[in-house]
Amino acid sequence: MRCEQDMVSELNYDGAVLKEKRHLYLLTLHWMSIERENSDAVAEESDVIIKSMEALQPHSSLKQLVVDGYPGGRFASWFHSLTNIVNLILSHCDKCQHLPPLDHLPFLKSLEVSGLRNLEHISEDMVKDFASDEMMSAASPSTTFFPSLESFV
Repeated sequence: MRCEQDMVSELNYDGAVLKEKRHLYLLTLHWMSIERENSDAVAEESDVIIKSMEALQPHSSLKQLVVDGYPGGRFASWFHSLTNIVNLILSHCDKCQHLPPLDHLPFLKSLEVSGLRNLEHISEDMVKDFASDEMMSAASPSTTFFPSLESFV
């Protein structure tokens, strides 16, 4: 699904069409960037962008999600409902400052994070779990944090 910034205001924020698609297993959300010079328009647009991302909530059965070029400052609150996700790719989300909470994804096997130039915050729990000796040891038993994770790029 391609999302042009000029069209996001046309989305029906109450009509969650993707949320009803329980047989949708792969979703790619790609935003096409349009440069803005007016800072008031950018601030106003930021709220619209976040609302558009919230409106694009997929069904919890989703297995793979690609978010590319998302221009919002934070990810949607529905990330916590993607408990069946296996592959997650977040790329070129230039304005995102916070990674969504990812500690509830028991089936996650591959996580790719690239091009998040303004990323300032990663969950403290996520950092502790990735830095722990247990997580770094190939011979260690699965932890409750990403117990299926095979790849982190």
